[in-house]
Amino acid sequence: MSQTNTAATQSSRRAAEQGTHFYVLTLQKPTQNGMATGTTSGTHTPPAHWTVQDFLAAARADLEHSQPELRGGVVVHFDVRPNQL
Repeated sequence: MSQTNTAATQSSRRAAEQGTHFYVLTLQKPTQNGMATGTTSGTHTPPAHWTVQDFLAAARADLEHSQPELRGGVVVHFDVRPNQL
């Protein structure tokens, strides 16, 4: 999944260069030193057959890959919607 993590970067790109959907995912997991929390957001154009569950699984896999300490964590927030106003 392609990610855009700053509003400034996202707003400077033409709409045609952005994915068709915008997403936000936050995971949290207890650690020995407290809590690990991570958030990812961006745009992505999913295959036509994808469901919301497929989108969540892909976003979660990407976040857990980039932050392994979050593997198996709880979804605190997830949202995906068409990337248009």
